[in-house]
Amino acid sequence: MTLLKKTIFLLPLFISRLIFAQNLESDSTKQLIKNFPIKIEGVIDVYYAYDFGNPQSNERPDYLYHYKKHNEFSLNLGLIRVEVDNKKYHGAFGLMAGTFPEYNMRHEQDALKNVYEAYAGIKLGNELWLDAGIFSSHIGFESAIGPDNITLTRSITAENTPYYLSGAKLYYEGLNKWNFSFTICNGWQNIQETPNNSNKGIGLQVNYNLSDEVEFYYNNFYSNEAPDSAQQFMFYNQVFTKINISNKIKTIIAFDYGIKETSNRRSLNNWMNPTVILQYKITDPFHVGLRYEYYQDNGGAMIATGTKNNFDTHGTSINLDYWVSKSSVLRVEGRYFNSKDNIYTYSSNSISNTNFAVTTSMAITF
Repeated sequence: MTLLKKTIFLLPLFISRLIFAQNLESDSTKQLIKNFPIKIEGVIDVYYAYDFGNPQSNERPDYLYHYKKHNEFSLNLGLIRVEVDNKKYHGAFGLMAGTFPEYNMRHEQDALKNVYEAYAGIKLGNELWLDAGIFSSHIGFESAIGPDNITLTRSITAENTPYYLSGAKLYYEGLNKWNFSFTICNGWQNIQETPNNSNKGIGLQVNYNLSDEVEFYYNNFYSNEAPDSAQQFMFYNQVFTKINISNKIKTIIAFDYGIKETSNRRSLNNWMNPTVILQYKITDPFHVGLRYEYYQDNGGAMIATGTKNNFDTHGTSINLDYWVSKSSVLRVEGRYFNSKDNIYTYSSNSISNTNFAVTTSMAITF
C-alpha cells in the first residue's frame, strides 16, 4: 500500500479519535483555552491624498510618514496581529504592509521592514512586568493605527519620534493611579543597531490618572545616535495631558522639548513643539477633529532643511469622521503648513513656504 493510500485510509480513524478525545476532555480543553487566551486582530487603512503643491516626487513632505503618497490610491497600513495574554505572561506578534512601513521602516533590514511588533513579557511581581523584543514606543499620544487617533493624519511630533523601540521594558501599573515604565533599547526607533554605534538608549514614562477623564504623562529619552567616535548625545522630553471635557469633547495638550549636541560637541541645538488637538462629537457617527501645532527646530537637530531657519513651521488641520460602525470609519482632512523658509517644492520647480493637502481614508478594524 502506497503512502498516499495509507494516509487516506488512516485519516478518518485519526479524525474520529481526535473528536472522541476532545469530547472526553472538553473540560480540560476549555480550561487550557482559558489559561492560554489568543486574540487575533487587524487593521486595513486605505487612503487617497492630494497635495496642492503637486510635488514632482508624488510624495508628501519628508517629515511625514503616514499617508505619504500624493494623487494615488494607496494602502497606508494593513496589519495582522496575534496576541497572547495570561495573568503571568503575555506577548504579541504583528506583521504589516503599506506605505507607512515602506517609509517609516526603510532604514531596517528587509527581513524586519514588515514587523509591527514582536515581544514577550513575564510578570515579575504584583503589577510588575518585564517585556522584551520589538514593542510600541512609550513616547507619544498617537498610534500608528489610524482609527485610534482623533485626527486622520499624525502630528509632526508623532511622525518625528519613535513609533517602536527594540529592547527591554520594565513597567509597573496600578500604584494609586500612578504607572511607571523604564526602557533600554537599541536607539531612537532602531530594531537593529546602526553601523559603528553600540550605544543604547534609555527612556522613562510616568503616568498619573487623576480620574477617568483626566490623564497626565511625562516621557523622556536619552541616547547617542551618532557613531561611537562622535558621542553626540540627545535628551528628549515630552509632557501631555488627555482631558475628556464631556461626552462630546476631548482634548490633548502636549509640549515637546529636546536638546542635542552639535557635531563638534561645542554647543547644543534645541527644538520645541507644542500641540493642541480637540475632538467634538456632533452626533454618534459624526466627529470633528481640530489640531494646531508649532515645531521650531532652528538648529536642524531633528528636521534639517538646509535653509536659514531650518524647520520652523506652524500647522493646522481639520477633519470630519463618519463612523459607519464601531469598527469602520470614513474620514476626510484638510491640512495646512506655514514655514518661515521656503521648504516646499512644487511641480513648477518653484518653492514656497506653505503647503496644503486633502487626505481621505477608509479604515476598518477587526
